[in-house]
Amino acid sequence: MGRDESRPYNFPDIYDRVLCHPPDVVEAEVRSIQALLSRRDIPSGRLLGLACGTSGHGIRLAQRGFWGTGIDTSMRMLAGARERAAVAGVTLDLRPANILDFYLGGE
Repeated sequence: MGRDESRPYNFPDIYDRVLCHPPDVVEAEVRSIQALLSRRDIPSGRLLGLACGTSGHGIRLAQRGFWGTGIDTSMRMLAGARERAAVAGVTLDLRPANILDFYLGGE
């Protein structure tokens, strides 16, 4: 197993248990993001998640009417995010990309 293969960012289940915020913290953060956007008359819209990991924030925001794109360099994390989004009943546009150099197209 190469150096990059052993990083925790390649193991979505371990990442969620060890490195992510607890669900109640993520929920509070999402409520704060939604309140901030609402105060600016943005009740829904498109969001970009950089280094999205398993996309806990993106999934919760999608459940509230937002949609968006998440990028991450780890294909395993993106696969984990897709699985979690499917279980939550939402669809996210998840793409392999590096936050230092990415292009989403003319959208």
